[in-house]
Amino acid sequence: MTFKELNLTQNPFELISPSPLAFQSDAPIPWAGMKTQKEQLENTYLNATAHHNLILNWGPFGAGKTHAAFYFKNQSFLNTEFITLYVKTPLEDSDATQQLLKDIIDEISFTKLKEIIKARIAELGESQLFKLINTTIKSEVFATAIIKLGHSEPKLAEFMHRYVYGNVTRTELKQFQLPCALNSEVDYLKFLAGIIAALTAGKTTRVVLCVPTLLQRISNDVPKII
Repeated sequence: MTFKELNLTQNPFELISPSPLAFQSDAPIPWAGMKTQKEQLENTYLNATAHHNLILNWGPFGAGKTHAAFYFKNQSFLNTEFITLYVKTPLEDSDATQQLLKDIIDEISFTKLKEIIKARIAELGESQLFKLINTTIKSEVFATAIIKLGHSEPKLAEFMHRYVYGNVTRTELKQFQLPCALNSEVDYLKFLAGIIAALTAGKTTRVVLCVPTLLQRISNDVPKII
């Protein structure tokens, strides 16, 4: 169905829906009605015992899916810490995975990401965190790169910022003892999986990744995605 078929020229909900800036705010967001849906979403958070679950919050256009993501961002659930990220669906096929990684890091902030990984190293030890990440992504190279994000040397921090955003030279890679940069889609997927593994390495930490309009990107072959 198109806007024209509904006698509309644009999406009217964009005028009344919270903006992405609201998602970054700590201001409370109200919830009215829809008690059953609220309970279902609350139970999803309360039962988030696994590090990785794919949950489809489906609803018709304008049903409140984005509002729900905004609402639950600042809710507290028992002793679990939720890192909630709101990332728009990449539209370009050619670099969708690369863009998704960059958007997620932008949403966390590069500085905050470094702080979290540094805290995980202090909590678990560098070798244990490396082992956890490497077990998840099967890549010693990218596990090493993610560990380097938790180091505090200024030159290394500046290099790692450019490493993530795709602007390093072979000389720099050799200098900082990394065999290769992020190049292929598989590289970006492994690095993203490693980042999430590091974020959730805390015993009570979970990442909630809200990707609106995800169905636009999913083909009929759903098992490939899952």
